[in-house]
Amino acid sequence: MRSKLSSGRIYKTVHHWSMFAQWPADRGITQLSAVTQDDLTEFAYYLGKTRSLARNTVQSHLITLSRLHRFGARFLPGTQQLVEPPWMTEGVDDYLPAASSKGENGYEPISPDDGALCWSGPCGLSRTSPVTS
Repeated sequence: MRSKLSSGRIYKTVHHWSMFAQWPADRGITQLSAVTQDDLTEFAYYLGKTRSLARNTVQSHLITLSRLHRFGARFLPGTQQLVEPPWMTEGVDDYLPAASSKGENGYEPISPDDGALCWSGPCGLSRTSPVTS
C-alpha cells in the first residue's frame, strides 16, 4: 500500500467506503464492528456477481476495504473497527471474478474492412483512383 494517495484516489476510496456502508445498512448491520469476515466475503461476491463489476474494479473496492481496516486499527477504538478482511491473509484472487482472456474489454476489435471506419475518408479507394458518382 502506498503511503500517500492522490486526491483522485482519496475521492474514489471515500466513494467506495460510502457504497460499502450502504450495503451492510441495507442488511440491518449498523456498526462497522458488527461486520464479519463472512459479510465481507458476501460483499465481494455481490460486487462481482450481482453488480457484475469487472475484476479490476472489484479489486479496487476490496483494496479500499483493506485500507478501512488498517486506518481503523490505527485511529478507531477496538469496538468500532472493521474486522480484518479475509483477502488480506488468504490472498485477494479467490474473492475476485474470474479473469477474462480478453482482459477488461469484452468487445471484439473493429475490423478496418467492415466500413465502420469510413468516416475518416474514402474506404477501399486509393488516393490515385478517381471517385465517381
